Amino acid sequence: PLDFTTGITLNAASSRVFGGELEARAVPHPNIQAFVSLGITDAKFRDFVDVNLGDFSGLSFPEAPRYTISAGIDWRPKTGFF
Repeated sequence: PLDFTTGITLNAASSRVFGGELEARAVPHPNIQAFVSLGITDAKFRDFVDVNLGDFSGLSFPEAPRYTISAGIDWRPKTGFF
């Protein structure tokens, strides 16, 4: 059955993924590093036809984000813990 409790795994005949990520880091204090990054992905099925479910060719990968962003701080005091 096709409901939210059922998973189906299928193999696409061909697909392509392009992407990249840009990251910047700063050291505002000797014990602190800060970073921010931005990623972009273009993931699509090129040839993906299932006789029961249909033609998925040209569609994006499910659950593959187009954009990602992250930021954080890394604190490393002289005690050795972080």
